Amino acid sequence: MAGLKVGWSASQQALPFASFTISLLIASLHAQMNVNSTTWMTHMILPGMMERKRGSIVNVASAAGVHTMPLLAQYSAAKGYITMFTRGLSVECAKKNVTVSVVTPFYVATKVRLEVKQQRSVSL
Repeated sequence: MAGLKVGWSASQQALPFASFTISLLIASLHAQMNVNSTTWMTHMILPGMMERKRGSIVNVASAAGVHTMPLLAQYSAAKGYITMFTRGLSVECAKKNVTVSVVTPFYVATKVRLEVKQQRSVSL
């Protein structure tokens, strides 16, 4: 990313899973995708925006980060992290004319959600 003048960025990582019956390795990969990728991307692009005194970052969290549900504990925690991380950065970056926002959609019917529903019916 060296030399790129990124003016805005939007991130969305979403991969919920239905229970802790998955391996620790898979659980770690989920955390890396949902938490680390947002943190790393922000770390890569924010210094340039702050230096130029302009830019915008939009992160996508989830209502699950505010209202957790059974079998979505780790996903909810990860999305809660994205919300709080974004809120904190928003205050820190405002004085440099860089906006940092979070979008928190409620549940959306997707193929991933259908797979979680199917896993729940098998797990329960």
